[in-house]
Amino acid sequence: MTRIRTVGLVTVVAVVAAVVVTAGAGVVAGGHADDTATTPSVAQDTNETEVTAFVAESQGGYVAFSEDSESAAETEGVPFPSLEEGEEPIQIEATVNPEDGTWESENLTFPELTVNEDLGLTADVEVIDGLEGQIDREEGVFTVEGRFRVTIQSASFTYESVQTTGESGSLSGSAEFNGDTAEVTLVDNEFTVDEETSSSTINGFLDLPADEPGENWLVLNMDVSLNEQELQDRSTTDDGGEEEIQSTETLVLTVLGQAVGFAGLATAVLAILVTLVARVTGVISLE
Repeated sequence: MTRIRTVGLVTVVAVVAAVVVTAGAGVVAGGHADDTATTPSVAQDTNETEVTAFVAESQGGYVAFSEDSESAAETEGVPFPSLEEGEEPIQIEATVNPEDGTWESENLTFPELTVNEDLGLTADVEVIDGLEGQIDREEGVFTVEGRFRVTIQSASFTYESVQTTGESGSLSGSAEFNGDTAEVTLVDNEFTVDEETSSSTINGFLDLPADEPGENWLVLNMDVSLNEQELQDRSTTDDGGEEEIQSTETLVLTVLGQAVGFAGLATAVLAILVTLVARVTGVISLE
């Protein structure tokens, strides 16, 4: 009778020890014993083709005022920088609304432009209130809208521009999308400059005001990276990177603490088991 009770007790203790060790292993492996329901899956991403962000960088082009023809504008115009030629590019970082393809950007880089190298004239360009536009990869559409302030030797003027990859006056744009990249040529032959600057020299040099549609020319070539990972990583780092790191450290410490606690509990249970077995063995021997 004593042997049966003893074996039953030993069995119960062994089962308890196994449960404790198994639970501890579950916590060490997953952070929580029942964490399988919250494990992320790559297969859950069903919107991988949607455009949610992009980075566009200039690859040349020009802007010209009060020119009679496209060829004259290209010859006399102010050139835009080209990344391929090692120049600091115009860069647009934008977020896209995937529901309607509209985008906005206030994170812009617009380097100093050389108006006339011989005269040492340069232009600083400021984008007022950011840029916006439309992007449609399936239809091959890309547009840019904004208001610009140009300052040359403290003399400034402003103008609005709607740039398109379609038709604008005598200019034709283009858009070639290839997966998550695109090469676009934005054009605007319809904008006007309705004001003069405070400098008669600059007014004369640029022939301002340039208020006749079709006589002002803008051609901007850009390489576009869609869903640019660098943009997403930068946003994560700026807004919540530190918090995510702290959360990761907290999780690691919690898991280690739980693992140590369960290991200690398992050790204690095993010690009790060994003691009970020893006592049972002694009782059986006495019988």
